[in-house]
Amino acid sequence: MALGLCQIPAQARPLSATELQQVTSYFSAYIHELKEPVYMFSWANSAKRKNPVFKSGLNSVPDFLRAEIRNEANGYWQDLCTHTSADPADCDPNHPLDSWNIYGNGFYLAHDPVTTMDFGGSPAWVLYQVQLSAGLRYVDLNDANVISNPPQNILDAFKNLGCPAAWIEKGVLDFANVFTVANPHQFPDASNDCKLALRKVFKENLAINGYFYRYRATRFSECPKAREAMVLTDDGKIQDLKVFNALSAANREDRVRIQSLFYKAAHDDPWTNGFTFLKTLTSPDHPTWPARAGTFYSCEQHAGCTWVGPAYCDPANPETCDYTFPGSMAPPAFPSQPMPQEISHVPMSQPYWVSPDLLWKDLSGAAIDESLGPWIKQNLFQCQ
Repeated sequence: MALGLCQIPAQARPLSATELQQVTSYFSAYIHELKEPVYMFSWANSAKRKNPVFKSGLNSVPDFLRAEIRNEANGYWQDLCTHTSADPADCDPNHPLDSWNIYGNGFYLAHDPVTTMDFGGSPAWVLYQVQLSAGLRYVDLNDANVISNPPQNILDAFKNLGCPAAWIEKGVLDFANVFTVANPHQFPDASNDCKLALRKVFKENLAINGYFYRYRATRFSECPKAREAMVLTDDGKIQDLKVFNALSAANREDRVRIQSLFYKAAHDDPWTNGFTFLKTLTSPDHPTWPARAGTFYSCEQHAGCTWVGPAYCDPANPETCDYTFPGSMAPPAFPSQPMPQEISHVPMSQPYWVSPDLLWKDLSGAAIDESLGPWIKQNLFQCQ
């Protein structure tokens, strides 16, 4: 009988040592290492922002935060545990096997601080600036090579493990599906053997520190094809960490650069960021749009992904299009904003760009970071 979409074959079993070596060898061809350090960013969610420490000025990294990030990153591997006797010793039996993030748990990092600003929770926002060191090992799910035609012995290994049949369609393996198995809502019928084998391959044998996946990113002029975010699964390659809120006064150079990135994003890429900030749009300027467009999501184009709400794609950049748009809704206009010479209290004339609450008031009148272009080329992923 043919396998159903997520049906587990009756013969599901762990891999033999030889099969495990073959699967590890196959995936090893897709492992990359950062050649240079990169900066990435993360806005703290509402649950994290409730910590009283974040209510005062953040001028250094709170003691608890590094351990919190470590646990959050390791949560991805915990999602691949099974709460059975087959689990390795580093599995936490108290870890909840549940997550609504598309790839399960892990420490999620954005390409830049602008494009995911809608997660910031203004005015009580908290922003992490993370520098990842050279040598970080990763898989890039946005690489064309990761949709591949595996040899028959690899197909047989997945079948023997009881991995979902939907992973492999007509002999083509989409790695995005492989990494999504940590989310129990995406492939609830993946067998325990399948999860533990993938954990063994990627965590122990290949020792990856995380993976990049397709997601919205600001297309600065220095890297117009940027379309990546990251799930960090191991904090060991965090070279530097800074944390900010609206009351932060330290690290002025970093704060000027971050604020300058907002201006440059509005100048270089009004489509991506105008679309992002429509999540908070309540203006009557676009009456055909929902009163609060809170259902605008970027979405991976793979099995298990559901499109949510209205979305828009810049027709001038179809090769980087992540979005569809219902024909009955009129697209808004996102004009490029002029690049100012200095930081002002309200950075953009359009209400959907940046809330004044996201400015550091002590920077008012400061000059825009003149080295922004070279910094982007040297420090952002896909820009180097």
